[in-house]
Amino acid sequence: MIGGSGFLRRHAVFRTRDLDHARQHNNSVFVEHALDYLARERHLDFRHRQAKLGSVAINLMQYGAGVLIKAPPFTDFYLLQFTLAGECRVLHDGLHNILLAGSVAVINPFQAFEKTWLPGARQLMLRIDRQLVEREFRAWTGCDEAGRIEFDTSPIRDITKVGTLSRYVRMLCDDLGGAGSDLSRPLVADRVASGLASLLLASMPHNRKAAIEAPGRSIAPFFVRRVEQFIEEHARDPIVLADLSGVAGVSTRALQIGFRRFRNTTPITYLRAIRLDLARIDLANAGLANSSVATVANALGFGHLGRFARDYQERFGELPSETLRRGSVGRTR
Repeated sequence: MIGGSGFLRRHAVFRTRDLDHARQHNNSVFVEHALDYLARERHLDFRHRQAKLGSVAINLMQYGAGVLIKAPPFTDFYLLQFTLAGECRVLHDGLHNILLAGSVAVINPFQAFEKTWLPGARQLMLRIDRQLVEREFRAWTGCDEAGRIEFDTSPIRDITKVGTLSRYVRMLCDDLGGAGSDLSRPLVADRVASGLASLLLASMPHNRKAAIEAPGRSIAPFFVRRVEQFIEEHARDPIVLADLSGVAGVSTRALQIGFRRFRNTTPITYLRAIRLDLARIDLANAGLANSSVATVANALGFGHLGRFARDYQERFGELPSETLRRGSVGRTR
């Protein structure tokens, strides 16, 4: 478990038993949203502590009673949620996710969502600026544009699978809760916030993961990076090598040489890796839509199920059916 109610104890607590008062407070912290009780029992005991860390805001929050939040897209920040106690439920991008104690999940800036807080739920929520995440992605990969970074919204139920991220957050909370923290210094806060954004990109599954894992990306020529970005944005579409040559603006031979020299792979192999990553996310969510391994594989252009299963197991250390049955991404080996 990442921690408990003692987090941020040096920071003032905002507390109210009035639902409208709680809503108005949260509107100023996040975005304007609807907030209503779940049932007739209306024993609200809303508590909120917040610490600022450059482009990051750390929030410890609980409602006491069961409430339902309906919120528009954030547009300019991600919300990293550690469930410390109880249970929350999130409807986001058409998917229902249950956030149990000990789990971690992300809400993206791009879609409206509904969130149910059951009585007794408590969360540590980190508001991380979208620009910070995109800045770290560009610095890491050498991409001219970060593009749209979308995290898998399925919760990781075993927090030890993102151990470095959770320990980093715990360290921040412990330091902010003590006297004489140097995190109040703006330069230190900016560097620490950048580290948090990098760990978020490294730890949590998202649609641009392959770009981070690619070796030596920052020294690759622009046409290689441009093709990689095109693949990441259009991997679900039918793509052939000639399409990629057109995007690159170079011959097929030059494109192949560029990928072999700077990526130690081929454009089509890179495309296949991106599609496998997408398949993993789709399989984790397939049970909610009563889908199957074959349906997911075919939708991503994997016509030969046997080869798909073999490649999938080689990349992730488990069969597609295991991901489907578990219903979460977990962590690759």
